[in-house]
Amino acid sequence: MEANTPLLDLPISFFEFDHQRNTFANVPAQQTTLRRIVTTRYYRSTIEAIRAEVDPARQDEMKKQLPAISPVALLNHRKRDTTFAEKIIRQHPLLMGDIDVKDNPGVDMARLKYHLCRLPYLLLCAYSVRGGLWFVVRLPEHQTPDTLAAHFRYLQKLFGERFGIHLDPTKGGNPTHLRFVSYDGEPYWNECPAVMSGTFTPPPPKPVYTRTARQTDDSQILSWVIRLVQNAGPGDRHTSLLKASRLAGGYIGAGRLDEETAIYRLATIASEWPMFAKSQKTIRDGIRFGMAAPIYAETYERPIEVKTRPEPVKVVRPQVQPDHRAAEVESPSPDAQPTENPREDHLKALENLKQALGLEVISVKPLVEEKPLQEGELWNVIELEEFFAATPLHEGPVYLNGHSVITDLGQFVDAHLRYVRANNGRKAFRPYYERLQLVKTILEKEPNGYPKEWDSLPEEAPAHRMVESPSRPTFSTILNVPAQDIPLFTFQPHHSYIV
Repeated sequence: MEANTPLLDLPISFFEFDHQRNTFANVPAQQTTLRRIVTTRYYRSTIEAIRAEVDPARQDEMKKQLPAISPVALLNHRKRDTTFAEKIIRQHPLLMGDIDVKDNPGVDMARLKYHLCRLPYLLLCAYSVRGGLWFVVRLPEHQTPDTLAAHFRYLQKLFGERFGIHLDPTKGGNPTHLRFVSYDGEPYWNECPAVMSGTFTPPPPKPVYTRTARQTDDSQILSWVIRLVQNAGPGDRHTSLLKASRLAGGYIGAGRLDEETAIYRLATIASEWPMFAKSQKTIRDGIRFGMAAPIYAETYERPIEVKTRPEPVKVVRPQVQPDHRAAEVESPSPDAQPTENPREDHLKALENLKQALGLEVISVKPLVEEKPLQEGELWNVIELEEFFAATPLHEGPVYLNGHSVITDLGQFVDAHLRYVRANNGRKAFRPYYERLQLVKTILEKEPNGYPKEWDSLPEEAPAHRMVESPSRPTFSTILNVPAQDIPLFTFQPHHSYIV
């Protein structure tokens, strides 16, 4: 990809909802762009119905009809227990933010959108499915998952502590985060936004030393842990196994117990229970959590408990580039009292936000080489969606060939589109895509499902016609006779369409 590609046209991933797993698919259905997502009206009726629904549970069910995107990255997949390097094909210098109505009661989203759109580093801003706001800001290039998380913490801290706006922590801090496709009649976007480069990294927590609940000899630790699991009943096995694993992890973190020995002894007991694979995961998770809080032996030299106040938070604020700002905004005094006009306070708060976030205009360059896709690997599903959305579907049958007829065209199109969106590029599902292409060709030439000239016939068209039998070449090979010398024919409906 060339370095001068507009930010709104960078490739991102498009995911369909997997109703069998009740979550989004692990593999993207296709690629798309932010420009196409923010301007599409394809899902308008569904989203307006969701916004009109007052029951939150019903809204959650209706949202499962919508796809999702990864706004800041092009993904290979979203499978669990895999690294970011395996999941991400390309991470863009972008950061997503989400402002939910439930987290910000009393906030006028229309007025907030107006003020957010005045920020120079904002790439786009639009309404979310439930009437909140989602936006994307520009970051410095060469982003990684760690740097993205630092930028998100910085923006989250500024919005929360200075302006009382709470960002959704589940959307933005991870490049693989998804968000539902939404609709906004008047979305805002900026083709050349400035750069927000502020970061925030909290100080590492200091270790807290705690003493054991009772004096325990190191040679007896493993036996004590194993007894917790052996005494567990059928309805308490998972809880007891997790508790024993966390306790073992605490002793392992303090160097008082061998990790491999503890895992082997716990797994030996759990192997006699049902769902052994789940028990193995419980052991690994419990030991990992327990190692974060080591259990040291009680001695006079080591303090029993140490608790200190956290160090003051340090927020890294980059210097403002004078070339990219018309004038410096004076920071208000920390002792300044709020005015009686809430609107003026809100405008001053937004000016403080602009001053706190550093700006730097940079060029967008590819972060990593994009993996080449094989020709024909992905199908043009969006073209089919747009065609069927714009073409009226009649109620009569459509004949694909001499032995295939579609009785309900609307249901056929909806079902086939769901299959090809969820399995784009998969060889086993290519017949669904080819059938949609065939129906598209038929409707382009014959919108009524039968030849146009029949509309002008004074009488009813003949029911069948005689055509050459498809078995004619087979008999020609078997009999070793030219096909044209074999008088083999068959009848098929006269109003069928054959490509």
